[in-house]
Amino acid sequence: YFNPEDALLTVRSMEAEISAIEEGIKLYQAGNYEEAVKAFSSKPHDLLGKLYSGFSLMHLEEFDQARVYFNEIIEDNDNLLLDQAEWHLGLCLMMSGEEDEAAVVFEKISKGNTVYNKKALELLTKMGKI
Repeated sequence: YFNPEDALLTVRSMEAEISAIEEGIKLYQAGNYEEAVKAFSSKPHDLLGKLYSGFSLMHLEEFDQARVYFNEIIEDNDNLLLDQAEWHLGLCLMMSGEEDEAAVVFEKISKGNTVYNKKALELLTKMGKI
């Protein structure tokens, strides 16, 4: 269910300020996840950088660290990345063996109007939570 390619955003050169994020995304797309996280860390308040840092850390199977980034996006609460952050947080919890906590996240998602609600219902069913 972890398929961040579904969440990839196209980033075009707009200004020098975003260049660290662009570089991080290029590194991510090249599969250089550790370097991508380093690139994103130069813009610690950028939500897109946090999202891709989380994706990168998931690829590296550093689920606890990835959760930190997804939670920061969720705590911001007013952004376009919220749905993706919640979904990937649930996946991190599940991959860390915290199925009950993951189920809480997936249940919330399943009741919402997002692209992930059907996937969340499917996972809850497979987990035996509904």
